[in-house]
Amino acid sequence: MKCIGHHEAMAELVRAHDEQRPYAPENGRPLAFSVGDRVTFVNDYGVAFPHHTVTRIMQRHEDEWLYCSGRRYYIDSDCPWMPVEEANLRPA
Repeated sequence: MKCIGHHEAMAELVRAHDEQRPYAPENGRPLAFSVGDRVTFVNDYGVAFPHHTVTRIMQRHEDEWLYCSGRRYYIDSDCPWMPVEEANLRPA
């Protein structure tokens, strides 16, 4: 198996995103949440953290590889600088 570096992996993620357009809004679907919406964050292990608010929507130019991995939403969490995926949010 060939080992690739960080920059190559990020370039591949961006390439795959641009080819497949798997996430809103590039795939033609609207974003599910807006700034100010109350949400519950559900981590990848299924643990729910209620009582959060969407504080802003990520733009591609901010951090392209995070954006291309499907992260669109900033919430008022313990890590407000890390955007989260729509799949990890539920309406409150």
